[in-house]
Amino acid sequence: MNVLLMNPLSRSRELEFAGIGLGYLAAGLRQAGHQPDLLLRQLDNAGFAEYLARLRPELIGIKILTSNLRDAAATVRLIRGLGPRLVVVGGPHATGDPLRVLDQTGADFAIRGEADRSFPRLVSLLGRGAPAAEIETIPGLVFRTPDGVRTNEPEEIRDLDALPMPAWDLMPPGTYLTLVSRAKPAATVLTARGCTNRCSFCAEAHKRLRFRGIPAVIAEIRYLAETFGVREIQFLDSNFIFMKRYVLELCDRIQELPYRLSLCAPNGSRVEAVDDEVCSRLAQSGFYRVNIGIESGSPEVLKGVCKAANPDKFRQKVPLFRRHGIQVVGNFMIGFPGETREQMRETLRLALELDLSAANFSIYTPMPGTVLYDRLVHEGRLPADMDFTNFNFVGYENSFSELTPAQLKRFWSWCVLRFLVRPRTLLTVLELARSGILFGNLFQRLYWMYLSKFVPKRTRR
Repeated sequence: MNVLLMNPLSRSRELEFAGIGLGYLAAGLRQAGHQPDLLLRQLDNAGFAEYLARLRPELIGIKILTSNLRDAAATVRLIRGLGPRLVVVGGPHATGDPLRVLDQTGADFAIRGEADRSFPRLVSLLGRGAPAAEIETIPGLVFRTPDGVRTNEPEEIRDLDALPMPAWDLMPPGTYLTLVSRAKPAATVLTARGCTNRCSFCAEAHKRLRFRGIPAVIAEIRYLAETFGVREIQFLDSNFIFMKRYVLELCDRIQELPYRLSLCAPNGSRVEAVDDEVCSRLAQSGFYRVNIGIESGSPEVLKGVCKAANPDKFRQKVPLFRRHGIQVVGNFMIGFPGETREQMRETLRLALELDLSAANFSIYTPMPGTVLYDRLVHEGRLPADMDFTNFNFVGYENSFSELTPAQLKRFWSWCVLRFLVRPRTLLTVLELARSGILFGNLFQRLYWMYLSKFVPKRTRR
C-alpha cells in the first residue's frame, strides 16, 4: 500500500522536525513491502489537496499530541473531504486516551503504545482485505465494534536492535528544523526507550527501560555523518545518563570515529550516574550540553509527584558538568496539585542558585495517560470528558495549586524574566557564543516554545 505518515496540519511550524518516531514507522513499512512517504512540512489546504492528488495514498497515519488534538481532528475532516482513505492515528495522545481518540478525531483506527510492528501489520492486513477478526488481534489496536470502542494491550518491543534504522532518506537532516544546535546539519538519535522514573505527571513513567546495542547506535551515527554530512547528534532519550557503563562505552566508540561530532542530550537526563569520570568522558567525546529534569526546588513537591530526586542532588551534580565545560539546561514545572506559592518560590530560588546555561519553565498540564491525570479525574477535579483545547505547558489554565490561573501565569512570567536578568546571564551569553551555539536557531526555538503560545490560533476548517 501507499502510506502517508504525517503530523496534523497546523498554522504553527513547531512540529516541522525530522520526526524520529515517524521515521521508524516508515522504515517498518518498507520492510513489510509498503511504499511510505513522510509529510513533515506544513501546507495550506490547497497545497495539501494537491499533495494528496499527486501521492494518492491509500492510508494516512497521523501522529497526535494532546496539544494538537484539535488540529488533528481538522486534518481528518479535510482528508475525508478529499476522497475515501483510511486514517489511523497514533502517538502520545492516542496512547493516553485510547477509548476516546477515535471519536475525538474521526479516524478509522488508532494504535497506542509502540507501533513499530503493529502499524505495518495493520497496513498489511487492511491491504489484503483480511477479516475483522484477524485485524482485531493486533497489539495496541483501538477499533470500533457494535458494542463500542475496544482497545488491545500495546506491545513492548524488547529487542530494539531488531528494528530497522529510521528512514532518514525520507527526512534528510539539514532540511528540517532542529532543536538548538551548535553544528549543522544536526540529527536526533535514540539509544534507549522507556524511563526508570515513576513521575506521576509523565506518560513515560512505568515504561521499561530498554537499550539499543552500542554497535547499532554507532552504525546509525556513521550513516548520518557519511550520508548526510551530519555534524551534530542530539540524543533524545528520556533518561540518557542512567547506566554509567553504557554511557562510558558509547563515548569511547564515538571517539574512535574518524570525525569530530558535537553531541548533546536535549530531552532529559538522570543524575544518579553522574560523576567526575562520566562528565570527563562526555566532554572528551564532544558533549557540550545536557538537559536535566529538576522540576521543583521543593523536596515535598518532588516527593508528592513521585520524582525520586532531591534538590541537594542537583546542587552536587550540576557543578560536575560545569567543571568539564558542559552546559546544563534545567527543566522546571510549577502549579502541581496542592503546590503553594512558597514552594514555587523554592523552585525559582533553585533555578537562580544553580549554574545553569538555560532554564525551561513550564506550567503543570495534566496529560492523559499519567497517574496524576487519572487521580485528578477520579477526584472530580478534572472532567472525564476533558476538552484538550489550549493544552500546552505555557498557556494552560491551571487551577490545581494555591494560585489562581492568572496568578500562576504571572508567576511563570516572573520566573522567566528573573532568570534572564540574573547577574550571570551576560557570562552565559558569552559562553554560548564561544561554544558556537547557532543563535538564529536558538531564537527560533524560543519563539515556537514560548512566544507562539500567546499568538491567537485559528483551527483549520
